[in-house]
Amino acid sequence: MLKNEVAIVTGGGGNLGAAIARKLADQGVFTVVCGRTAATLKVTVAEIAARGGTADWYCADVTSCDDWEKMVDEVQRRAGMPVSILVNNAARFTWRAFRDWDPRAFRDVLESNLLSAMYGSRAVMDGMRARGGGSIINISSVHGIVADKNVAPHVATKFGLNGLTLALAQDLKDDKIRVNAVCPGAVEKDPVKIAALANEWPGSRMLLADDVADVVTFLASPAARAMTGALVPVYGKTHPGIKTL
Repeated sequence: MLKNEVAIVTGGGGNLGAAIARKLADQGVFTVVCGRTAATLKVTVAEIAARGGTADWYCADVTSCDDWEKMVDEVQRRAGMPVSILVNNAARFTWRAFRDWDPRAFRDVLESNLLSAMYGSRAVMDGMRARGGGSIINISSVHGIVADKNVAPHVATKFGLNGLTLALAQDLKDDKIRVNAVCPGAVEKDPVKIAALANEWPGSRMLLADDVADVVTFLASPAARAMTGALVPVYGKTHPGIKTL
């Protein structure tokens, strides 16, 4: 159990973010889900409450430094202690040929997928240092390890997120702040397919959100106390590009 821990999970109203939040809350973490849409965040909080966990929600734009500072201050006020776990999960993903990307749209992906993680890490690090350490977990992608066509911004930002993870692990290790990344393959979102896949061996099927959430929960726990600067692959059915490594 992760008693007396406080987590922020960005993208907490989506499929993967909600699963991560539920798993952390199951372990006793006071979990705050963050996103832009209150309605979806409230659903996640209600699901956690129904399972006996403790959670809250906060609407914020994770591409804004100011929003990050305000959110962390408010979360710490509500919790009565600093944030100890940060899961940078918010991201944008679009299939589009490179020639069709305009600079503004490319920058939007950069801000959502990479800069938001930098802003969030910056906002929580002083509190983590004050409480004697913490865990930052970046949700990267298989596309942070191998490339694919028609996803240039995603590939560029996830490679960048992996680099940020490695750099921050070095910068923050003396403060006992661990920084790791999870690199998932595609995650199934269709509820009907999820139910059908749940009992299949993960190596032969698409990932479920809970597959990734279990790894995130491990990285947040004392069991992963010796891990920092790790890029953890969670592929399920292996991505075709992996064979090129």
